Amino acid sequence: MPPAAESRLSQYLALAYAGALLLGSLYPWTGWRMGAGTPFGFLAAGWPRELTTFDLLTNFLAYLPLGFLIVLTRRRGSRVVAALGACAAGSLLSFSIEATQQFLPSRVPSLADWCMNSLGAAMGAGVGMRYRTPLANQWRARGLQCLHLPRPCADFGILLVILWLACQLAVENHLLASGLLRPLLPVPALWPFSAAHQPLFEMLVVASHTLAILSIASILFPRRPPWAPPALLLLGLACKGGAFLILMPSAGFFAWATMGTLAGLGLGFFGWLLAQPLAFSFKQTLAAVALIASTLLLNLMPENPYHLDALRSWSQGPYFNFNGLMRFLAAFWPYFALFWLMRCRSQR
Repeated sequence: MPPAAESRLSQYLALAYAGALLLGSLYPWTGWRMGAGTPFGFLAAGWPRELTTFDLLTNFLAYLPLGFLIVLTRRRGSRVVAALGACAAGSLLSFSIEATQQFLPSRVPSLADWCMNSLGAAMGAGVGMRYRTPLANQWRARGLQCLHLPRPCADFGILLVILWLACQLAVENHLLASGLLRPLLPVPALWPFSAAHQPLFEMLVVASHTLAILSIASILFPRRPPWAPPALLLLGLACKGGAFLILMPSAGFFAWATMGTLAGLGLGFFGWLLAQPLAFSFKQTLAAVALIASTLLLNLMPENPYHLDALRSWSQGPYFNFNGLMRFLAAFWPYFALFWLMRCRSQR
C-alpha cells in the first residue's frame, strides 16, 4: 500500500449512518399516499402537544453521531467551517425526511423532531470539531499498522465489521445469522419442521457464520494480537444479549443460548483455529464459502413455530422502526461481505 494513501473510513461511516437514518425513518416503506397535504405542512402545525422525554432524547441522540462523523470527513480546512457544514447537512437531512414522512400514513412528521435532530447534529459537530485532529493522528499512527490490505478494502472492511455488530441487534434473527431473504422472496423450506432436527440446523448455521466472521476478522486485522477475532465474536454475542435485555426483557440476556447455537459456536471456533496456518488467499476463500453456506442454510431451513409464536406476542413499541432497520441490514449484510472478499482478492 502506498504511504500516501488516505483513509476514507469516516466518509463511509457517515454515508452508512445517513442511509440508516433515512431507511429507519421511512420504515416500513409501504402505504405511500399522494395528495396528503404539502410536504412542509409540519412546519405550520407548530409544536406538538404530546411529547415524551423518550421521543426528544431519541431524536437528539440519533443525529449526534451523524454530526460527529461528517466533521471527521473533512481532513483539511477550518474546524469551524467543518462543524457548520455538519450542522447544515444534518438539519437538511432531517428536514427532507420529515417532509417525506408527510406521504406515509404510518409516520407523523413533527417540527419537534426536526429541531431535536438538528440540535443533535450540532452537538455531534461540536464534539467532532474538538476531537477531529487527535483522532486522525491516532488512526494514522496505530490504525494503519494493523492493516495490510489496500486502503479502500481496509476501510470498507472496518465498516463491514461495524455493520455486522449492528446486525446482532435484530432479536428476531437466529444467533449471528444474516442474509434471510425468505420474507422478500418465495423461497420454501426444503425440509418440514422437526423439533429433533432443529438444533442440528441451528448448529450448522451458527458454525458456518462463526467461521466466516472469525476468518474475516483475521483477514482484516492480521497484525493484531491473536485474541482480536475471538474478542469481536464475544462483542457480537454481547450485542445480541444486550438487544434481548433491552428489547425483550422477559427473554433475558442469554435467550440466544440454545443447545444448537452453543454447539455451533464451538464448532465454528474450532474450525477457525484449524485454519490459522492457511495462507491469506485460502482464508479469504474459506470465509466466502462459510458465508455462502450459512446464508443458504438459513434460507432453506424450516421455520421454528415456537420462535414465530414468541415474536407474534412481542410488542415492539417505540422500537418498531429500529427493529425494521436492523432486519433490513441483516438481510443484505452477507452479500456486501462477499463483494468485499472478492474485491480484496482482486486488489491484493
